[in-house]
Amino acid sequence: VEMSDVEVRFSSQIQTRAVNNQWEEGDEIGVFMHYANGPLSDATLVDNVSNFKYLATSSGSLDPATELDKMYYPMSSAVSFVAYYPFDNVEGYSVNLDVSNQKKYSEIDLLYSNNQKSVQSTSSPLSLEFEHKLSKVSFLIKAGYGIDSDDLSGLTLTIRKAVTEASFSLSDAAFTLGNGSLD
Repeated sequence: VEMSDVEVRFSSQIQTRAVNNQWEEGDEIGVFMHYANGPLSDATLVDNVSNFKYLATSSGSLDPATELDKMYYPMSSAVSFVAYYPFDNVEGYSVNLDVSNQKKYSEIDLLYSNNQKSVQSTSSPLSLEFEHKLSKVSFLIKAGYGIDSDDLSGLTLTIRKAVTEASFSLSDAAFTLGNGSLD
């Protein structure tokens, strides 16, 4: 594949609420470039652009983490892009998830983008539109109706039998549930 000297540039937006409704400076995003004639796979990958690391800025631009993470358009082929957050090792185009530790939500908040399809070489930044792929459940428990605030002191809430492990396919956005669960 003959590559051009036109660097791929990205801007981004998060379609649903994120931490403070924006990227945190330095958030690490993984990006794949593949030919537009099929889903992300070994056969469609362009010039080994597989899981290149980009860093988010608070303004929404995404910059290559290193010189080796820069990607360039092919000379004459249309390409598509798949991106995800948080950056991790990827095997078989799937991201492994473990949500058993909920201490820092931003570290397990899977975001996914595949809106840039059949793109020809351009010097304009491509806007990657990220969507949350997991749901966040929160409970607000208040005193009232015969229960006062002293009754709520030391209250704990337990969710049982919730699956905590899964893999997410970057090729088709499908989940495969794992074995881990809350007892």
